[in-house]
Amino acid sequence: MNRLQHLIAQLELVDQLLFTRMSLESNAQSMQFFVQLQCISQKVSLAEKSWQVKNACSFNGSTNGITLVHLSHNELNT
Repeated sequence: MNRLQHLIAQLELVDQLLFTRMSLESNAQSMQFFVQLQCISQKVSLAEKSWQVKNACSFNGSTNGITLVHLSHNELNT
């Protein structure tokens, strides 16, 4: 009976180790996903910064005081 209890204890330990390993792998995948998401977010932010919103003023009120908004690229020649 002592040997059977020892085998059961070893199986429980193996079960705990496998569960821990699966949890670590899941956490690593989640971490990798969030790192990629952050990287994409930074790339989008940089892309948005490469475009500027400029307000164009009308000449002598010819547009009746309406402020025009357009996008222009910072580096047109790159």
